[in-house]
Amino acid sequence: MQRRKFISIYAAGLGVAQLAGLLRLRQGSAAAAPGPLDVTSLSELQKSGSLLIRKTALGPGLLIDQPAPALVRAVEPTSPHQGCLVNWKSTRKLFVCPCHGAVFNAYGQLNNGRKAKGPLITFKATIVKGRVLVSRT
Repeated sequence: MQRRKFISIYAAGLGVAQLAGLLRLRQGSAAAAPGPLDVTSLSELQKSGSLLIRKTALGPGLLIDQPAPALVRAVEPTSPHQGCLVNWKSTRKLFVCPCHGAVFNAYGQLNNGRKAKGPLITFKATIVKGRVLVSRT
């Protein structure tokens, strides 16, 4: 076998092996979503009424509030249109996007805003032994 042919075959095989490894890595990370994230105590949440946490293992941010004694909500406060951080209007229980004026309700659903591409991302939030746990739905 000629040296050039051998090197070409060897390089092609290496490339295929690297690609297969990357695909396995990508599939593994997608399948292994992080478990519930302990974000705060229920008593701390009750003191403040709502809590904004930036940069979590679940995403760029979470806004957690408690609309009822046994209910906790968790929403990612990032606009699906331009990625702007939406403002939480606690007295009105609405999110308002400063970039294009879209309005989302407290559950992340779009109330109005033609440019918004859909609702805010929401998470499953539960109360376990006095702690607020958040996970992907």
